Amino acid sequence: MPPSATRPLPPLPAAPFRAARHVLRIAGATAIEGLQQTVVLLLTLAGTLVTCLGPIVALYTFGEEGRLARDSGLALLLVPGLFIVAFTAGATVHDELRRGTAAAVLAKPVSRLSFLLGKWLGVTAVLATFAAAQTLATLLAERTATHFVETDMFLGSIIDKYTGLGSLAAIALALLVAAALNYFRRMRFALSAMLLLPLFLALTALACGFVTRSGAAPAPLKALGGIRFAFGLNGRVLPAALLVFALLSLFAAIASALSTRLGSAPTVLILGILLFLGFFAESAFARSPAAVLRLLYPLLPDVQHYWQADSVAAGRVIPLRYLARALLGAAAASGFWLGVGTLSLRSKDIG
Repeated sequence: MPPSATRPLPPLPAAPFRAARHVLRIAGATAIEGLQQTVVLLLTLAGTLVTCLGPIVALYTFGEEGRLARDSGLALLLVPGLFIVAFTAGATVHDELRRGTAAAVLAKPVSRLSFLLGKWLGVTAVLATFAAAQTLATLLAERTATHFVETDMFLGSIIDKYTGLGSLAAIALALLVAAALNYFRRMRFALSAMLLLPLFLALTALACGFVTRSGAAPAPLKALGGIRFAFGLNGRVLPAALLVFALLSLFAAIASALSTRLGSAPTVLILGILLFLGFFAESAFARSPAAVLRLLYPLLPDVQHYWQADSVAAGRVIPLRYLARALLGAAAASGFWLGVGTLSLRSKDIG
C-alpha cells in the first residue's frame, strides 16, 4: 500500500463554519430585536383583527364565496408586511450603524457580507412570524365569510360565527397570556404576543376541523378513536400567501441594502414607490421601446408575478412549477440586492 493511502484527510476549513455561526447569531439577535418592536406588534394586530372582523361585519357579498375575505387578507399581508420590513431593517441595520454598535460586531472579525446576510435573515424571521399570523387569519376569515350550506336541517347562506368568534378569541387570548407572562415572568410583551398570535390562531384553525360552518360534526375524512376530523379551510390560499411572502423577503433584501445608508422613513418611501412601479413593471418597463426602461426592469420587483390572488379563484390552483420558479427568482433577486448592500457597507466608514 503506498504511503499516500494511509495519510488522513485534511480537516475541513473552519472559516465557513465560523462565518455560518456569525450569520446565525446576528440573525437570531435581529429577529428578537425586531419582534420586540411595538410597531411590528401594532401592524400585526391591525392586520389580523381587520381580516378576522371583516367577514363578520360585512353587509354584502359579491362574486365567489369567500373571495372578498381572501383577497383582503392577502392585501393585508402585503401592505403591512412592507412597513414591517422597512421599520425592522431601519431599526436593526441603520440605527446600529448610526450609533456605532455595528462596529463592535464587524471587528470580531465578521465580514460585511455575513453581517448583512444575518440582518436580512433576522428581518425575514420577523416577517415570517407576521406572515404566519396573517395567513392563518386569512384562512379563518375565508371560512367565516358567507357560504351557501346545505344540510339535513338547514339550506341557505350562513356566516360561520363559530370560526369568526373563535379567531377573535384567539387574538385576545394571545394578548392576555402575553400580558400575564410580562407581569409574572418579566418577558417582553411584544415578543410574547408576536410568538403567541400564530400559535393560538393555528390552534383555532385546527379546532375548525371538528366543527362545520353550521356547528355540526364534520363529514369524516379521518377517524381516530371515534373523533372525526375534516380540514375545513381553503388550503389553496397557502401557495398564494407563500408568493406574497417571497415578494416581501425580496423587499427585505432591498430594505437591508437601503438601510446601510438611509433611515426607516426614506426606506418606507422607496419601497412604496418600488411596490407601485412593480405592478406595471412588465408592461411599462420590460416591453417599453426605450432601452433605458428595459434596463431598469431587472432592478424592479415584478409584483404581478407574486400577486396571484386571481389564480386561486373559482377553485383554481397555482401550479407547483410556477411556484418554484417564482421562489427561485425571489432568492436570486434577494442575493443581488444583498450584494449591493455589501458593496455599500464596504465603502462606508463604520467607525
